[in-house]
Amino acid sequence: MARLLQPNLADEKRIITRCTEELVPLIRHVRRDRKTLRETWLRYLRIWGAVPDQESYHGRMQTYLPVVRRALETWTQRILRDLCPSEDWFAARALRESLERRVPIVKALFQYFFTTHMRLRRHAKPWVRQLVTLGT
Repeated sequence: MARLLQPNLADEKRIITRCTEELVPLIRHVRRDRKTLRETWLRYLRIWGAVPDQESYHGRMQTYLPVVRRALETWTQRILRDLCPSEDWFAARALRESLERRVPIVKALFQYFFTTHMRLRRHAKPWVRQLVTLGT
């Protein structure tokens, strides 16, 4: 069976000029916007993770107040202590008497997931520090 040969459109002068006039500026524009969008997403990721990416004070003197720092750390530790105390800080209650024997198992499972698997206290610390520093 004979194959029909298609003409190569990339060799035509009018297609080359149209691509260089219309598509090349569009591609440059999209690449430039993608770069700024990526930077915006990274900035929001750093804010979410409570990772400082720039200094908030841009003056001539870098002031550091150890009393304020100590107060912030104290508040952070107290809030974390109250949110996730070391003793039994949640309860499980059976809805039926036949399920009463499962209560300690469910509490142990919750304790495992909250402390070992989810690491609630460790992941909440940057968020609580940001909450104390910046407010609600």
